[in-house]
Order: sequence, then structure tokens, then C-alpha cells
Amino acid sequence: MPVADRVLVSARGRWLDELTALDGAVRAPLALSTRVGFTAVTGGVGCSTVGGLVASTCAARRSQRVLAVNATSSEGSLLWHAGCVGTATSTPEHDEQRLAARTGAEAVAGLARTGSGAYCLDLADPDGTPPPARWWQGVGAAGRFFDLVVTDWGVATPTTVDAIVAASTVVAVVTDTDRGGVQAAVDLAAWIRAHDVQVVVAVVDVTGRRPAGFDRLVQALPFPGVLVGHDRALRTSQPAPARRLRAGTSLAVLRLAAALIGAGGPGGEQTR
Repeated sequence: MPVADRVLVSARGRWLDELTALDGAVRAPLALSTRVGFTAVTGGVGCSTVGGLVASTCAARRSQRVLAVNATSSEGSLLWHAGCVGTATSTPEHDEQRLAARTGAEAVAGLARTGSGAYCLDLADPDGTPPPARWWQGVGAAGRFFDLVVTDWGVATPTTVDAIVAASTVVAVVTDTDRGGVQAAVDLAAWIRAHDVQVVVAVVDVTGRRPAGFDRLVQALPFPGVLVGHDRALRTSQPAPARRLRAGTSLAVLRLAAALIGAGGPGGEQTR
């Protein structure tokens, strides 16, 4: 059962209203192809995990094509967490064919696909993180054939953040519950927003030991923020199916997906 269906079935009372609204927001039509970038202030904070869950959720709930892209050298990439356990590599020849595509069918030819319906493209370089130009070579103009393009950029550095901004309509800056990490995420988010790209901050409780009252800190951030609670189901050797996730995790993923689609859609505003 997809994330949204599972949570809606288990909802009671006032939660049903929120979940119904979130599901509608995740399904909201987009005027143009929206490019969502996931990046982190440091490694190991759950960037690929939440990125994969968002890509999978959007693919399951939306009627148009969703493309999940790995632009990191991480083995546990966004693609893996979205449910793509096979190969999704792309050769230069495939890139050329995709960029020359004239129809949606040509744009998805040869791409792996997950059970949720997300198309998958792995730009990883076995010798290291792919250069930013690789995204434009592998996706570029072909992105117009996809309703959403969700890219896992990994850790942002001074040399890569410009490329992330250039390739994104909206960026999710991911951090853990370390207060220093949260401040670093806010600083990065402010830099991205100053360059006219929408931004959402995702705070992931990786260890399960977030300080008391941390929920209020996330709500008080100067940017839209979503807290994703700790979930042991995500720390396994296989991608966790929706049925194994905590209801709170599924709710947080819906909130994050809705926030990103709302920010990246027409007239998306950074409001609290």
C-alpha cells in the first residue's frame, strides 16, 4: 500500500483532514516540469533516504511521469531508497538519445522503473562523484517530459552548490537534529533563496535522540521546515516498503512532498 493510502486508512479525527489536504497537495497539477534537488550540509543525515521516499510517494500519487536521479557516488542513493535495486546507469549514447527525444516515450526508453512508477537515472561515476555538468548531459532538456525531476545531489560544497541551484526549481536542504547542523542548513537555505530558488529545510532524526522541544525549533525556522522522526525500518539492507514505515514517518514524507510541490509550483511562495 502506498504511503498516502496507508496513512489515510489509519487516520482518525482531525488528522484525517490534514492527511486529505496533504494528499491533494501532493497530487496538485504543475504548470511546468518541476526540478526538486536534495542536498545535505554533511554526510549521513538522511538526505538520500528522504529524497527517495519523496520521489516514490510522488510517483505513486501523481498521474504524470516522475524521474528520480542520482548525482552522487553513494551506494545507498535516492534511487535505492525509492525502490530501485537494479542498475539504472546511463551511457553517453543513452544521454544523446534522451536529449534528442521528441516524445515522452523516447525520453523514458531504457530507463529503469520502480514499483511505485518512478523512472530512474543513475549518473554516478564509479571513480567519484559525477561533475555537475553530468546532470545537464544526462537530463537537461529531456526533463521537460517529466512532471517532476527529483535529484539526489549529496553534500553541497562551495564548488557544487551553484550547480544545484542552476538545476533546481526548489531545493530541500537536509540536516540532522544537531543544532550546529540545523544552523548550517539555515545558512545554506538563505544563500539558495537569495538566488531566487525556493527552499525547504528537512530535519531528520537519524539517531532517535533529538532534544526535547525540537519540534518547536523546526517550526520556528525562517524557512518551511519538516521534521522526519527516527524510524528503524529505514536502516536495513533493503529498501523499506511503505507498509513497514511508522505512521509518523509516512506523515512526515507527505508533509515534505507537499511542501516541495507547493514551493516549486506556479506562484510558490516561502510563507509560514
